[in-house]
Amino acid sequence: MDIHIVKLLICVFASMTCIESYAQWERERTRDWLLLGSAFLIYSFNTILTYNKSPARWNHLANVIFTAILCYVLIRKTSLSQFIAFLLRYIFIITAAVFFLFVLLVALFPGQFNPEINRYWRILFPLWIWSMYGILTINLLRQESVEHGYQLFLLSIAFASSFLLAHFSHTTLSEVCGLIACMAAYSFIHHSIQKYWQVIANQNVELNKELNIMMRINERIGGAARTSLDLRSVLEMIADSALWTTSASACIIFLLQQDGTLRAECINGMFPPLEPVTEEVARNPKLLREKLISQRIPLGEGIIGEAAQCSRPILVENASADQRVVQALHDIVPIQTLIAAPMRVAGELFGIIAVINKDKRTRMFTHNDQNSLHSIASQAAVAIKTARAHSDIIAERIMEMELRQARQIQLNILPSKCPTITNLEIAAKSSAARTMSGDYYNFFEYSDNKLGIAIGDVSGKGLPAALVTMTLHTILSQQAIDGKLPQDVIPYLNNAMLTILHSNEMFVTMIYGIWDGNTRTFTFSNAGHPHPYIIYADSETCEIIEDSDIALGFLPDSPTTQKSIKLQPNDLMLFFTDGIEDTINTNHEIFGIERIEQFICKNAQLSAHELIETLLQTLEQFMNGAAVHDDYTLIVLKAY
Repeated sequence: MDIHIVKLLICVFASMTCIESYAQWERERTRDWLLLGSAFLIYSFNTILTYNKSPARWNHLANVIFTAILCYVLIRKTSLSQFIAFLLRYIFIITAAVFFLFVLLVALFPGQFNPEINRYWRILFPLWIWSMYGILTINLLRQESVEHGYQLFLLSIAFASSFLLAHFSHTTLSEVCGLIACMAAYSFIHHSIQKYWQVIANQNVELNKELNIMMRINERIGGAARTSLDLRSVLEMIADSALWTTSASACIIFLLQQDGTLRAECINGMFPPLEPVTEEVARNPKLLREKLISQRIPLGEGIIGEAAQCSRPILVENASADQRVVQALHDIVPIQTLIAAPMRVAGELFGIIAVINKDKRTRMFTHNDQNSLHSIASQAAVAIKTARAHSDIIAERIMEMELRQARQIQLNILPSKCPTITNLEIAAKSSAARTMSGDYYNFFEYSDNKLGIAIGDVSGKGLPAALVTMTLHTILSQQAIDGKLPQDVIPYLNNAMLTILHSNEMFVTMIYGIWDGNTRTFTFSNAGHPHPYIIYADSETCEIIEDSDIALGFLPDSPTTQKSIKLQPNDLMLFFTDGIEDTINTNHEIFGIERIEQFICKNAQLSAHELIETLLQTLEQFMNGAAVHDDYTLIVLKAY
């Protein structure tokens, strides 16, 4: 073959190898490809420089640099042992530096050295070439798993032969060996790049496969959260999805409890307890399940608690060698491999999802399984949060409905209208700050033109206070039905309700009295209730009746006094609960006793109904849009 054609082919293959290497360096940005491209760039130029002449010392110097770089890169790419790769790389660097310096001096100062130097040069150069490529070849022979190893063997032997033949002036054979080496190098690099793209393609296929799986999982979990909205159904869907995605044999879902521990809420498959059990429990599937459900795992305890505390998924490839994993059923269901992932959204922990054992017993969970379960856990947290929110909404609606029903029952025990009796006009009004009220009032009609009148206020608001008012109504109705005197009724109420009020740290203020239309007198007892007002029409004076005893619920057998007041025509009495005087406006001012007194004195000429309506309008103007904070009740008696 013509020597010039061979050199031309060498330049072509060396240039192609250089271009392929630089192109791959642009993709991977790794040093090896850059060095490989630089090495073949040097070799290509060196071949061009010796196109029409024999190699000079400078050409040998270029071959030294090329050999050092090429061997360095291939050792990095093919060595399985990091120590061997490290050792060989630095041997190449040191010997190449020494030899490069030697060749450089000989080339810069021809004829300046002893003739013995040239003899050493002719011995050292082939020895160094053989040692470099020999080390590379031995390293390749040791690595049975190196792909396309035959190409590298051919490359190593051909380059070594080419440089040695060129050194001894066998130009034609040298160039043929160089061409073979370049073709082997190009073939190796070409196949390496093909492998790179094949890996990328496989990764894309796996990624698309995982994305499709995760999309279907998300649709299933999201669909369950949107349609079922039942927490149990959502948890079962999450467990099924985790098993299907990771090919696990069992799955368990722990939810975070109010006491800060984790409790098993859903189990799919044979998942062993995470603490030691007796043999009796181990042989009974029902007892095993009950044991697992009854277990409480604190944060940071075991593999489950650790995953919850550190808020990251944990992969245990070999669970039998991990002390964090308890092998409660080692002979029946050994835990061979495990993943635990926290279900967390927006920084809030909802629980842990864990899977064990691949379907094939010899297989271990991988990082892909870990990532998949982590993604499912994130979606599961959203679904659980949605299901819980829906459950809370349903519970709130049920509670609201029950409270409205209870309020209606409470309203049914209050008078639907004020009674009519001789010589007295009666008006009353009651309102609750919440759905249920702790205020109470009632009228009890007797024969002989008499009327029992009661107004009370239970400490607190809402449902507890309303339940106490129901009890108060029941006991009072039994006592007041026979027209007993107030000084007898109030002590009985106190003793009857003492235990209930004490145990709940509550009390009741109350006024109970009897109006006698024949004598125009009102006889009553006051158990700690706000003092009533009386307006005398003839003298146009306002009086606060301050006679009062202790409220109900403080002391047993507390003494009770009784007072009688005679009302002349147009005289007026006002009874109210503390919600009236404690009304607050937007400026945080209290309506207070003084404003009540001023209002009564100013509007005493109004009828009982008009007085209540006017007072409520005055309160509304005073509040100026402020929220109502307390129940209020009003009773107005006006004689005529």
